[in-house]
Amino acid sequence: MNGEAKELARSSICAAVGVTALYLGSILPGARLSILCAASLGTAFTAIRCRARWALGCYAVTGVLALLLLPEKALALMYLLLPGYYPVIKLRAERFRSFWARWSLKLGVFGAAAAAAALIARLYAPLNAFFSGTAAWMLAAGSLGVFLIYDHVLGLLILFYLRKLSGRTS
Repeated sequence: MNGEAKELARSSICAAVGVTALYLGSILPGARLSILCAASLGTAFTAIRCRARWALGCYAVTGVLALLLLPEKALALMYLLLPGYYPVIKLRAERFRSFWARWSLKLGVFGAAAAAAALIARLYAPLNAFFSGTAAWMLAAGSLGVFLIYDHVLGLLILFYLRKLSGRTS
């Protein structure tokens, strides 16, 4: 099997696993956040083993299939906003030597995704009382905390995969 076929097979399998995980998240409402993070692992593994375009293809296919097949479209939309493509961004950002450059990119991407989510929430579910004042700051701080935990755990899982499962050392 040539390289293109292997990359296609890997990204397709990871996309199928991602859609399956998102489907589980739509029927297990208590585990949505962890399911979103688990669904993004397919993109991470594809980004490690294949070129970035295959990882972004995996993200796109997972997102489109989730929008088409999931009974709850909000979960697919949340996947498309950040956790789906973030592993590709993280792997690219980790190549920077500068701590500030890495975190500027990561937090910039998170900020843009959070702004897009807030805009979508305001357009489709206007909760002006909730998104004002102290509640908005608490939501932003909580979201940032969850993002930092997600970034750290994703980094640990990528490192575990590289060291123990793939046979690579870095």
